[in-house]
Amino acid sequence: MGITQETIRIPELRSPTRNLFYEVQDYPNALKYGIKEVEMCRQTGKDVVLPFMHIGGSYAALDSVQQSVSACDSAYAHIITSGDFSQYQASLVFLLYNYSYLHETQKAKECSALIEGNPLDEFDELACMAYALYYKTLGLNDSAIIYFKRVLDDATDFANTYDAAGSLFRLYNRADDDANALKYAKVYIHLNDSLNFGKRQELAATVNNQYQYHLDQKKEQQLKDEKERYKQSFVIVCLLALLLACIAYILFVRRKNRHAQQLTEQAEQNKRVIKMLHQSELEGKAEDVVQAVRESALGKGDMTAADWKKLYQAVDELYPSFKDRLLQELGTFTEQQMQVCYLMRIGLSNRQIQNMTNLPRSTVWRWVKKYDWVHSPAKQ
Repeated sequence: MGITQETIRIPELRSPTRNLFYEVQDYPNALKYGIKEVEMCRQTGKDVVLPFMHIGGSYAALDSVQQSVSACDSAYAHIITSGDFSQYQASLVFLLYNYSYLHETQKAKECSALIEGNPLDEFDELACMAYALYYKTLGLNDSAIIYFKRVLDDATDFANTYDAAGSLFRLYNRADDDANALKYAKVYIHLNDSLNFGKRQELAATVNNQYQYHLDQKKEQQLKDEKERYKQSFVIVCLLALLLACIAYILFVRRKNRHAQQLTEQAEQNKRVIKMLHQSELEGKAEDVVQAVRESALGKGDMTAADWKKLYQAVDELYPSFKDRLLQELGTFTEQQMQVCYLMRIGLSNRQIQNMTNLPRSTVWRWVKKYDWVHSPAKQ
């Protein structure tokens, strides 16, 4: 019995070890672990359909056709015995494919009768491949071509696409349809070139290479985890830096506000001092006091605190708005600055002011220039 050019299909494997051996084409070991899988399922009371199909796939890959058919028969018999065909639809599709692959036409027909729906209506790639091979085995080439083309148009699985292209080429070539044969020959060659550069190496891999691949995957995952940890650490550091910056800004604002509050309190204190000076009783007339100060300024001499108090009171009486102007222009000021402003207000010269305050000449000259607003009549 001849075997077709298509590849044997097996369902999703339950045993990772068997899966490993099958993928690297170590079919003897794949068969060995498939048999162990059946024994374990029997001991634990689990379903044996998939394990028998695994064994059938391994036997077919080893060209042991009768053993492969026997394993598929065991899987099919279990499905029939269960009586619940709806839960075994996927397994029936695999059996349809494998029976068609093994040229077991009658058993393929029995599987086809139990499969629900049409894979063309709700596309299922493997089911389309199974029906394509089934119709090809029956000699219904037109139907087979329809399903093969559907698989080729979808092109989601490389192995199925590769097999479909090769089958279409052979079908059209046998039918002497040179145009379509050439068309699908080009597709088949293109896929074969892709297989040469990529899939062929994968198919020729060894168990050691597959194991090394898993090690590399594990190392790559470790690197990803480490990168993620570094990323998280960086985010945490940035958040901490942002938090510290916010704290520093808050402290700066508080300090700035405290300083502004101190300046405000000092200004209020100066205002109260000026107000107290204004409210105190003048000792003598204001004009007399001012005149006495002007005369004493002709000669160098020191004024007592009482003398300065009299001067402040006299000026406030003569110029009621002067104290408010002083607060408005200076805000905060020292006793000496206030003395200079009051002496300027009564018209003393720079030298006279220097004689009255004992300040350095440069200071007096600088302050007189700075406080030139004292002589502005608009502010009186």
